[in-house]
Order: sequence, then structure tokens, then C-alpha cells
Amino acid sequence: MTKSLLCIATVVLLAIPMTAGAGLLEDYFGVVLETGEVTLGETTFLDVFVHDWNPTLHIATTDMAMDDWYGKDVLSFDPWVTLFGSVPSGGEVFDVEAIYLDNNAAFLYLSIVTSFPPDGFTHPEIPDFHVVPGDIAIGLNGGTYDFGIDVDGGTGDLYATDVSDWFVYDESHSVAAQGELANFSGGTLVGSLDLTYQATGVIENEFDTHVIEVVIPMAYLGHPMCGSEIYVHWVCSCRNDATGSNPILKLFGELDGGPSSTEPSTWSSMKALFR
Repeated sequence: MTKSLLCIATVVLLAIPMTAGAGLLEDYFGVVLETGEVTLGETTFLDVFVHDWNPTLHIATTDMAMDDWYGKDVLSFDPWVTLFGSVPSGGEVFDVEAIYLDNNAAFLYLSIVTSFPPDGFTHPEIPDFHVVPGDIAIGLNGGTYDFGIDVDGGTGDLYATDVSDWFVYDESHSVAAQGELANFSGGTLVGSLDLTYQATGVIENEFDTHVIEVVIPMAYLGHPMCGSEIYVHWVCSCRNDATGSNPILKLFGELDGGPSSTEPSTWSSMKALFR
């Protein structure tokens, strides 16, 4: 999907922000989750996502990443049928289906679709290890861990972080993937956010679908310029959205609706605001 940048000369309050509780996925991005029947050979699967993953609202400015896996066995470290998508290690419960991001001059809107529940999960094949949710990692202009949003602690607080603040919850039970880090501790508190992490009641591949949503004031990010690169990832604490060396789902996008100054600006100078 091709998007266009909307840059304005000054930062103004464009609208009252939509809260995450209002349902960003459907009400802001225009994506309605729907499952239905899909037949493969002589087998009919009853709970496959059949909707279009592309946004139907804010089409021109939304960034998205999608890699929805559907397969059987749904809870195994050795799935034997894959209809589509990249296999998450351990099965459907660890699948991160999609990430959506958009912003204007005042707010950034983020929605993440996953099968992973907010209270974590204990895989029956590893009963002595409880997997917790990861935190949301945000990077600007080439960074990957410039900010962290606390998800596993349930606060929704936004912190300015360095890569040294990030870790993997338990290396001995984690997929290697590409070395991505899942959780953070420390950093500098920037502000509290209205983060929601809720079940939708839509069953896909035998698991309930959950949506993580948050609205971030652009001031919390240092009012980065229009066209600035942004990076987002979220994964459970053991990186099981990946398999082996395959990466977890990541979003690479560009910010819209911010200052359009042509003067050079670096993320390191912005980050100093929070240190």
C-alpha cells in the first residue's frame, strides 16, 4: 500500500484525540475483523480471517504491517499444515497478525492485532514457563528502542529508553529470531497513556483475537518532523511470533502531519528533552 505524507508548517491541535477505548482498529483505521469458512482440498476450516486487512479509513496516511498465520496443529512446536503466513514458534497463540499506525500534528494512533492474551500464556509443552506480554518498542530516524510503552506491567506508561534498558524475558525459552528484544526496565518516564489490551470475541484459528491500542501525544515524542522514520514492534516476552531465524513482525513507516522545517534534526537532540 502506498501512502502520502501530510506535512504542515506548524504544530496545531487538529482534533480531540480518539481514545484507545473507542476502538481504533475499526473506528479509526476502518478494519473490521471477520472470520469465515475456507476449503483447502477436502478440508474446510471454519475460523479463518476473511476480511481485507488494508485500512478503509485514513488510507493515504496509514502505515501497516501484516503477517497473519493460519495452520494446524494450532498449538504445537511442529505445525504440520500451513495455509498462509509465517509460522509462529509454538502455534497460533503467539501470532501477531497486524500493526497499524497513523498520526497527525497532535497525536499518534497505534493498533496491534494478536492472538496473545494480556495475562500471558503457559504452553502445555513447557508447563513450567509462563510467557508474559512484551512491551511496545518505538524508534525514530533509524532507532529501534528510543521509546518503550509498558504493556506487561499494565500501566501503559511511555518511557524514553536506550537499547540497554531492553531484554528478553527468559533467554532459555526464547526463539532466537533476529535478536529482537521484548521487554524493558528503567528508562525515563515521559507520560502516562490510555492503553487498552482487550479480547475481541473473534475466534481465529481456535484462539480469541486481541487488540492492543494506544494514542500518543506527538509532544511526548518531541514533535518529530513530518517525514521522520518510525519503527514499531511488539511481541510476547519469548519472541515466539518468530520461528528460528525468521524475524518478528515489525512496522517501518513515516510520520505525517508534523513540522515541515527543512533544518536538519536528529533524534539524539530530541531525546535529550527526556534525559
